[in-house]
Amino acid sequence: MIEKIFVAEGIKKVRMNEYFSKELERAGYGGMEIKRTPMGTQITVNVEKPGMIIGKDGRRIKTLTDDVNRRQELDNPQIDVQPIAVPDLSAPLMANRLAKAYRAGLAFQKGRQVNAATNNG
Repeated sequence: MIEKIFVAEGIKKVRMNEYFSKELERAGYGGMEIKRTPMGTQITVNVEKPGMIIGKDGRRIKTLTDDVNRRQELDNPQIDVQPIAVPDLSAPLMANRLAKAYRAGLAFQKGRQVNAATNNG
């Protein structure tokens, strides 16, 4: 019985991570942490550009909190936005950047960027 609870919590976390990575892609989403508190659930979202998530007068963060509350069965979710101190050291953020560059037609080789048109091998 306890195993089912752990699996259900893990599934919730994965779904929430997928939701945030899709919704917060432009803000440079770099991961999240979930903590249970007596007052509810605190979600700390690490991003490159926190201002894009908070929005004007906090409207965007309020909408995001309402979406999380509707989609996930969490007790009183509170979203906290934290900036990533060194974005180049964030694995999810860098993976997203590389995927975008690859889709745009750029090739990466041995740590340096090479134009795909001149890459012959």
